[in-house]
Amino acid sequence: MTAHEKDESRIAIRTIKTHKYPHLDEIVAIWLLKTFGGEKYSGLDTAKLEFENGSGEQTVTDGNVTDWEKSGVLIIGTGNGRFDEHKKGAGVLAGDCAASLVAGYLGVADHPALRQILRFTLVNDRQGSSQPFDVASVIKSLYRQFPDQPEVSMNWAITAIQAKYEEQSAFFSKTAEEFKKAKIKQIDFGHKQIILAAAVSDDPQFNKYARSQGVAIIIQRDSKGHTQIFTNKKVADFRLHDIAKILRLEEQKLRETSNPVINWHDLAAEGMLANWYYQQETETLLNGCLTAPDVEPTVLSLEFITRAVEVGINPNYFHQKCPIVSSQKNCLKHSCTWYHWGLHRCCQQRYEMNHKRR
Repeated sequence: MTAHEKDESRIAIRTIKTHKYPHLDEIVAIWLLKTFGGEKYSGLDTAKLEFENGSGEQTVTDGNVTDWEKSGVLIIGTGNGRFDEHKKGAGVLAGDCAASLVAGYLGVADHPALRQILRFTLVNDRQGSSQPFDVASVIKSLYRQFPDQPEVSMNWAITAIQAKYEEQSAFFSKTAEEFKKAKIKQIDFGHKQIILAAAVSDDPQFNKYARSQGVAIIIQRDSKGHTQIFTNKKVADFRLHDIAKILRLEEQKLRETSNPVINWHDLAAEGMLANWYYQQETETLLNGCLTAPDVEPTVLSLEFITRAVEVGINPNYFHQKCPIVSSQKNCLKHSCTWYHWGLHRCCQQRYEMNHKRR
């Protein structure tokens, strides 16, 4: 088919009609048509938007829906037409909303970048579930704020939908490629193994993609040297307090910090210390981030940080000269290279050994 024949085969649309104050469902449906509908329709970019008054004047049936389209009119979420899930005689179509009907008709229902958008829209439309600050709720708030300007709400919503789509498109393409560069390894965590990924990447979605691939701990360093450690709590209930001690102590040592903090309790505390911010609620360690770009990049190598994570995360990991794994009778204390890190398991072991002697 030539480009001219292809263009001739498309239906020219002059008007898109939906009900007054369209929900997120209809807005997503309209956005889908404008974004992916070029194969079936022309004129969508310039089509006029009209709102049905609820009188049923625009009611169509499967038999004449093509007549409406040939006359240049697309009807969304109402009218008993192709893109109305509330079809007379059939009730609400099971598992569908206007947006999912449009996505299916255009052949994009399985598009990875649309998965979150379509799932959220369907649940919101069918179950009425929403949160005060989600897109669907804000749309309704904007209608109340601008009752005579529905385009204000719709334009805001379309901007938000487009942003989410662009994010998801990058997630499944650019970020997926970035993840292939990561160094992946299995490490011990208690009595099981977990996956650790370490990479140099400026991609803001890298850690999310890694978690989606089942990675338990993610170490991400940007091109400036800022480094973040993220955990995947779906895998296990991690605690990074020992890792915080190691990194903060070694950071101060390499920087030759005057009056360094060496108290183990303080080294494991939440907040900023030695260019590392420890957030216990999410169990993350951040050496700079989007909201703290002026933090100096760590002087620790990515290799050392990876090793520190391996040592700090595993409660069953002891130094090779520790009495737990060697013939030594007592803790070597200051002569042990791990002693000054104050690892919780080491402190616990020394306590138990001293308790037995009593």
